[in-house]
Amino acid sequence: MVELKDIESGGTIKDFINVHLPVSESMSDTEKTNKLNAQKWGREKLKSLLTHGGHTSPDKPGDIATLVGLNVGVHVEPDSYTDNSGTEREGSRVKRFGAYYKVDSSVPSSPPVVNGADQGDEIPF
Repeated sequence: MVELKDIESGGTIKDFINVHLPVSESMSDTEKTNKLNAQKWGREKLKSLLTHGGHTSPDKPGDIATLVGLNVGVHVEPDSYTDNSGTEREGSRVKRFGAYYKVDSSVPSSPPVVNGADQGDEIPF
């Protein structure tokens, strides 16, 4: 779990990133594939956070404490979900991380826009 804080408003949002999901022989092939895919996507997401946040070693971040204080741009979008009681709720979720902030500054820069479309931070892995 990563808690991200907006430097202007002080608001926060949490993001859950899967970096290790154990697979056992008793699982179906579909369950194994789903877990391995979720782990792969989680690791890609973590690397994106580290890279765009200016981490000194995004491939081998080491101690979790090295993530505290990183400045990274975050694209948040509306999301709906069903809570534990079965009630449909509206909320928001982290869509992606980007280099929208300079690493050594808290002043936001604009995301790249081409032909009126946000180019995001697609990174091929």
